[in-house]
Amino acid sequence: MKGTVLRVVSGGAVASVLMLVMVWPASAAVTPLVHPSVDISTPENGAFFRRGSIWVTGVACDPSAAASDPTAGISSVRVFVTDRDDPTAEPAAHNGRGGYVGGATIAGTLGTGSAIDLTAVTAQTSRLALGSGSTSTCKNPNAGWRVLTTALRKGGYRLNVYTLAKNGMETQSTTSIRVDQP
Repeated sequence: MKGTVLRVVSGGAVASVLMLVMVWPASAAVTPLVHPSVDISTPENGAFFRRGSIWVTGVACDPSAAASDPTAGISSVRVFVTDRDDPTAEPAAHNGRGGYVGGATIAGTLGTGSAIDLTAVTAQTSRLALGSGSTSTCKNPNAGWRVLTTALRKGGYRLNVYTLAKNGMETQSTTSIRVDQP
């Protein structure tokens, strides 16, 4: 009798643990990863510029980032004049590095590594976590960003902005510009 009671109690405990293990994952809330929200403020689509570097600015945030996050949940913003992920895209004639023209992190500029870009790199012109002033796209007050591109030659460009959130998700935004002679 003593062995039967022990088996029933042990069996009941094992059954309770198994029930808990089967129910627990179903009740645990899993937050899905979301892509960052991005708004390119400048340049506007179809804008005209003279040859040289231009400012690309905007607002970007991870909607699920904490309001106290000083970077609005963003780890980097990179600007390309071609579609970085399209293997059939024409290479950028003015830039031998696949169309990369600049980027920004919380530490400052990513630069291009060229000697011409040395002043931009040392001046830390490109940045994340700037005051945005606008809360239409992002509620975080530090959601602003800016990138100073390398010099652009004459031609029409589709600027592709790749925004990477700290959660690993990325958003691509596009705007078109025209660069002509000074």
